[in-house]
Amino acid sequence: MEKRGRGYRDWVSLSNFITTHTLSRLVPRCGRLYSCPHFLSVPSNTEDRLAIKKANRVDCSKNKNTEDLPNLEIIPGTEVRFTVLPRKPLYPPTSSPVEITAHCMDQSYTLNVVLDLITSNLTSQNTTDAAENPESTRELLAEFQFAFLNLLLNHSIEGWEQWRRIFQLLANCEKAIIDYPQLFIDFITVVYHQLNNANKSEEVESSHSTAELLDLFFTDSSNSSTNKLTEPGFLPTMLGRLLKNINSVCNYDIGMFPNDTSNKLKDLLNRADGFASSIKQRFKWDLISSFCSPEKHIADTTEIPVDEFDWDGDEAPVIVQL
Repeated sequence: MEKRGRGYRDWVSLSNFITTHTLSRLVPRCGRLYSCPHFLSVPSNTEDRLAIKKANRVDCSKNKNTEDLPNLEIIPGTEVRFTVLPRKPLYPPTSSPVEITAHCMDQSYTLNVVLDLITSNLTSQNTTDAAENPESTRELLAEFQFAFLNLLLNHSIEGWEQWRRIFQLLANCEKAIIDYPQLFIDFITVVYHQLNNANKSEEVESSHSTAELLDLFFTDSSNSSTNKLTEPGFLPTMLGRLLKNINSVCNYDIGMFPNDTSNKLKDLLNRADGFASSIKQRFKWDLISSFCSPEKHIADTTEIPVDEFDWDGDEAPVIVQL
């Protein structure tokens, strides 16, 4: 009975932001979740297949025509309708070169575009009761939870990729921390429960495939067979960047903000400190030293923190030559 109660509490902590609005927005139109994409099959007969096989046997070494490749189109209605997140940071059309670089380093503008897109999707799907639609920030967290559960329970790589993109987007925001402090308070709580429940246990180790899946979270990429799916140290790197941004923003002169915002930023800083301590104790990741320094100072925004970015990866900021 106690184990069942603990399982129920764990499930609530992993899905508390998911609502009927979330499900109607994300669940495939066919009403069923699949662990991998379902592709359309191309109609053919025996004569056609033999002709293709014979042609490939004759011209295989010379033929570089892509027309012979299979047409991998997903069956309509079977794909999860995740929000399409930008692969590169966005910036306003009239941005100057300096502003473009700033928007690529602080992706708060991209986050606002994504939140507007979620709001638009909610409104289009629920035109009768638009006033009852949840906040876009809560729906973003709901999609984050949905993607995680789709990975954890359904072994869906699409779920992992969406979870990773949302995590990366929020971890690279600074101004948005001031605009949406409650979003980041809730985000830390959600990540805490996800890491807590995804940790390997005796039950998980009995399933080899599940244990391999959770290596995405807890195994160093250099020692994991799944390192092709992730960048080196993605999770500790993103956690360190998130906590550093929170520490930088919340240690600024928050007295200049309204009382409600100031109180939430103080709460966020306390949550971040507690979360970093918990991560260090459970997983031996020392994230505290990466963002705490003996002397607090205001960073020079004209200098680019070279060591904080993977300049060869997808997250490399766009540096515009003047």
